[in-house]
Amino acid sequence: MKKILKLLLFVAIGLVVLVVGFLGYIAISGIPSYEPQEVAFTPTHTPGQVAKGAKLANMVCAPCHRNISSVVLTGRLVEDIDPVFGEMYS
Repeated sequence: MKKILKLLLFVAIGLVVLVVGFLGYIAISGIPSYEPQEVAFTPTHTPGQVAKGAKLANMVCAPCHRNISSVVLTGRLVEDIDPVFGEMYS
């Protein structure tokens, strides 16, 4: 029993040393950053794709994001959130 506990202790200490070593390495070398590359993209659309997008927006997005008074997708007050968190809009 003592051997198992001793082995578990060494494994735990080893894991702590590895984690602290990794965090130290990140702290010293810093998190790498990369320059974003420019993407050349020109979207194309057809009237059929626009109609399909409008249909999907009405089916999926409108129940939460449609303003009842103006009937456009502008967002509305979410009433399911506890007032402790303040007012939240979709």
